[in-house]
Amino acid sequence: MASTSSVPPLLITSTGVSLPQTADILTGVLTDMNNSFGGNLNTTSLATPQGYLSENLTYYITQLNANIAYVLSMFDPSTADGRWQDAIGRLYFLTRNPATATIVSCDLIGQPSASVPAGSLATDGTYNYTALGAYTFSSGGTVTGSFACTTLGAIPCPANSLNRIAQAVSGWDAINNTANGSIGNDVEDRTSFEFRRQQSVAGNAKSSVSSILGAVIEVPNVLDCFVYENFTNAAVTVGATSYSVAPHSIYVAAIGGIDLSVATAIWNKKSIGCAMNGNTTVSVTDTSSLSLPQPIYSIIFERPVSLPIYVVVNIGNHTGVPSNYAALTQQAIVAAFNGTDGSDRVRIASDLYASRFYAGISAISPYIKIISLYIGTSVAPTGTEVLVGIDKIPTITTANISVNLV
Repeated sequence: MASTSSVPPLLITSTGVSLPQTADILTGVLTDMNNSFGGNLNTTSLATPQGYLSENLTYYITQLNANIAYVLSMFDPSTADGRWQDAIGRLYFLTRNPATATIVSCDLIGQPSASVPAGSLATDGTYNYTALGAYTFSSGGTVTGSFACTTLGAIPCPANSLNRIAQAVSGWDAINNTANGSIGNDVEDRTSFEFRRQQSVAGNAKSSVSSILGAVIEVPNVLDCFVYENFTNAAVTVGATSYSVAPHSIYVAAIGGIDLSVATAIWNKKSIGCAMNGNTTVSVTDTSSLSLPQPIYSIIFERPVSLPIYVVVNIGNHTGVPSNYAALTQQAIVAAFNGTDGSDRVRIASDLYASRFYAGISAISPYIKIISLYIGTSVAPTGTEVLVGIDKIPTITTANISVNLV
């Protein structure tokens, strides 16, 4: 005779997984226990041997159901995580990005016409930074270049801290970063990997905004990218900084990655004959040409400048507020800003709202109550919104976060 049970089962249907309530499982187990021993057990009190056994069985059934539901959720790209998300990524020939370096834009001073080779080192006294390209000084003895921290991860580089040459180069005299660096990432999290998987689908196409974005975001060490197309006959202004985009052109902004790699990705995906915009020009060789010398083209794109974000948080001065409330609040804000809390990072051309930081701060302690939170691009901000331009990369450091008990 087939056995029956009063325990409600886990259901897998076309709409997904349906889990029974724990209380219903416990009731079913107690019923089964009572039926197994002749129907005379006390099932109203859990302070009995049968009550103890039923509670334990309920726990194991609940855990098993939860594990089954978790595994099934890993088949959906929008909820997959860890090893399962890596497997889905491989279907698109993608692997999870390792930790990335902090990228800093620096002003270099040296002898006119002298060059700083790619890989040259500068230091902030704690970390070394390497030049991402070769930079030649102008007739005035200056040039702007991008440097990457040799230690991977979310390492802040405040303005005016990267100011020493770590490896002497003939003709190179000084270096300084006038703005905060773009903080790197730890190993790519679930949200960022899924975003990149979505973009990779369009990356197989050509001559479209999404295909260029998909290609550039795949360049090693690129932290962020923004692409805009102006297909009209006149220049248009775009974003919070009213950036002028030329007629019949594309605008590509990229953070991180080798200049040549970014330029090559753009060259391989852009439309024939379209103009370009930006502050960075790179020569790319058309290797598809059968004749020598092969044609060389100037690819133009934008290296966004840092936009430091300032935050002021006022917390109620209640009994029970942790003694290190300021440091904990700063850490929560930085995590929400950089996306290390599981959310998406603040990106180029994004709208940043103060409400982004509420959940992380409130989760620190039940005694932390936010009275007010202001954000802005100057010290002592009084607003609750920052509109980031298409030529800006928002950055944050704990030094720019003020936390007050009021």
